[in-house]
Amino acid sequence: MMINDEFEAKVKTDLDTQAQGLDADTRQQLAAARRTALNQLSKQSWRDSLLKSSWLTSYGLPASSLALCSLLAVFILVNPKPNTAPANVAINQTVQLNDQVAALELLDNVDDIDTATDPDFYLWADEILATEGKAHAA
Repeated sequence: MMINDEFEAKVKTDLDTQAQGLDADTRQQLAAARRTALNQLSKQSWRDSLLKSSWLTSYGLPASSLALCSLLAVFILVNPKPNTAPANVAINQTVQLNDQVAALELLDNVDDIDTATDPDFYLWADEILATEGKAHAA
């Protein structure tokens, strides 16, 4: 480390000789700038001091990161998925196909559209279904 000590000593002597060669106004401006910088350094905000040396950086940030990752993992793993069992898919496709066939049959026969949109037809169908098991049913 002798080389570093020699280098530091040389740089220090060079800076000292240059500083002695400055006029008084420049020295005063440099001193004022130094005081301003030191005052700003001492007036650090509470947030900066909190982040530099506290439990927040050693425990808080890692704990919050772990909590966020855990929460995301729970949402991904516990997210309810649609029931895609083959039987349920077949039932859903059959129901959709029946609905489509019924819609096409209504479009094919204009007279059935009048019947399907008539509320009296549904009242009549309810009466028939209600009296279905009786002796003199319609």
